Amino acid sequence: GTANVTEVLSRAVQLSKAGFTDTTTSVDALTNVLNGYGLAASEAERVSDQLVQTQNDGKITVDQYARNLGKVIPVASALGVSFEEVNAAIAQTTAVGLSADIATTGLKSAINKLAQPTKEGAGILEKYGVKINAATIEADGLAKTLEKLQKVSSKEDLGKLLGQEASTVLVPILNNLERYNQLLQNQQNALGTTARGIRDQADAYASLNKQLQNKLLDAQTQAFADLEPVLRAVTSALLGLIDAWNSLPDSLRKTLTIIGAVGLALGALVGTIAGLGLAVKGLGIGLAGLKGAFTGAA
Repeated sequence: GTANVTEVLSRAVQLSKAGFTDTTTSVDALTNVLNGYGLAASEAERVSDQLVQTQNDGKITVDQYARNLGKVIPVASALGVSFEEVNAAIAQTTAVGLSADIATTGLKSAINKLAQPTKEGAGILEKYGVKINAATIEADGLAKTLEKLQKVSSKEDLGKLLGQEASTVLVPILNNLERYNQLLQNQQNALGTTARGIRDQADAYASLNKQLQNKLLDAQTQAFADLEPVLRAVTSALLGLIDAWNSLPDSLRKTLTIIGAVGLALGALVGTIAGLGLAVKGLGIGLAGLKGAFTGAA
């Protein structure tokens, strides 16, 4: 209904500010998650906060994540992998240098590989006494599944089980599962992250503006200090000229004043005469052109 649309749009506007993106992309991100997990519009605030938390914990912006969410959400939601678990994985893997594209694509591949192991993969899991498939992932979630996967101690076996694309994402997580669990905890405690992000940005802009004002004030002060000797010299020279003028006899000052006025008048007159000369020249050219036109017509 209208209320649902308003709720999502309102949260999307806030998310765009905290997530360095535009409202359209924010709307897409929220609706992808809400629809993918079958959540109500009232969950938009929580989803927004968790997206911003992912941005804070990883090396990824909401804008970058939003453009890649569609690669992993359908698979994750279908297998019961929570949005929080997906976010924690994306935060951890982008923090070690993976791009949003590689992280989301690799996580999708990893979930698929674990949900439907190949014959070789199933043999490897059995070798280590581990049972992982679609049913266990849905029952255990991603975090517990990763704990079970840690029992596969051979890098070679792990590579055969997951493949290159999935290994790129899961190996950094398996190497530091404690960090993954901490990031998962951050997701669960993310309430208010969007609002804090907006406030932090506002504070940062205010601080930068204050620094700029201080720099400008310092520059003005320094410029005046640098120019002060020159200004003093010019002022002193002008005062000297005024004093010299005032010390002239009245008759000489009047004569010089008249000469100056005449000079100005003559300058204006010369300018006027020159202008008239150009006008007459232009008229002559115009008449010559008109004469040529009549001659050609004849």
